[in-house]
Amino acid sequence: MKQDRLKFGIRGINIKIVGDTIDGYPVYMKENVERVYIRGAETAWDLELNKSWTVSGSMTYTYGQNITRNEPARRIPPFFGRLAVEYRLKDWSVNLEWQSAAKQDRLAVGDKDDNRIPAGGTPGWNIFNVNTSYTMRFIKFDLSLLNLLNKDYRYHGSGVNGYGRSAFLSVIVNIYISYIITESYPDLQIIEYHTWNNFLGLYSVF
Repeated sequence: MKQDRLKFGIRGINIKIVGDTIDGYPVYMKENVERVYIRGAETAWDLELNKSWTVSGSMTYTYGQNITRNEPARRIPPFFGRLAVEYRLKDWSVNLEWQSAAKQDRLAVGDKDDNRIPAGGTPGWNIFNVNTSYTMRFIKFDLSLLNLLNKDYRYHGSGVNGYGRSAFLSVIVNIYISYIITESYPDLQIIEYHTWNNFLGLYSVF
C-alpha cells in the first residue's frame, strides 16, 4: 500500500540564540515563527510465497523545506528501506533482514551547528540482522543477531551510533493453570484459566 503525505503550515523552529552557549555548543529556543512544508511517501508490503516462505519490505521517503529561510527543514530523515525473508517450519522460524538508509546531506543551518550530525551530513548505511525462534510447548526461545558485519551507523539526528555486532537471547515461558471450583450445587462446575508470562532476556556485544 502506498500513501502520499503532505503537511504545510507553521512549525516550531529551533532559533539559535546568538552568543549563548553551553559547554561550547550553541543554545536554541523553539518558536512558531517560520513556515515549513513536509512531503513524503511510504510503502509496506508482505508477500507469502507459500506456507513456509514470506518476503516483506518497506520504504520511506521524506522531503522538508523551510520556506521562510529558503533552506531544508531541520532533521529530515533520509530515504530508508527494509527487506526481510522469513522461513517457517512448524515451531521453528528464521528471519534474515536488511536495513538501509541513504546519506542525508540536505542540511539546515541548525543541522550544521548540531554536534549530533557529522560534518557534511549523516552517512548512508546498510546493516544485516538475523532472528530465529523456536517454540517448545509453553516455552519460546528467541535469538537475534544484530549488525552482523559490525558496521558503524547512526540514525540521522541521533546523538549515538546504533548497536555494533550484538546478540539478544530471550526466553518466554507461558504457564497455564486450570482448576475446577465446585459450589454447593453438585451439578455446577466453574472452570477458570490463569496465564502467567515470564520473560528472561540476555544481551551481548562482540
